Amino acid sequence: MTDDLQRSAPSELTADRVRAALGEVRYPGLTRDLVSFGMVDHVSVCDGRVKVRLALHTDDPTIPSKLEASIGAALRPLGATSVAVEIVAPSAARPAPPGARAAPPPPAANKPL
Repeated sequence: MTDDLQRSAPSELTADRVRAALGEVRYPGLTRDLVSFGMVDHVSVCDGRVKVRLALHTDDPTIPSKLEASIGAALRPLGATSVAVEIVAPSAARPAPPGARAAPPPPAANKPL
């Protein structure tokens, strides 16, 4: 009977479980998943509420809604009570690490006046 209880009890929803589920979500029209493409920038989970930030650029206005639907369908069976998907440009998603060198100014800015 203990085994039946363990099988029927839902596992805790964690960021790792969410990332694993996102590894099964295919980018619309392609065969690879969001994780292998490196698009999953951030995942947070709190009391069944999930927020996923994806770093991607697309000119197809239907992609965000398709991704939101696919992600919701993948996460709700795991116990997600709400799913929010934020899509940001790849450069905005990953700021430079602390101590990283800034790019030098353009050559015109280096010329004396």
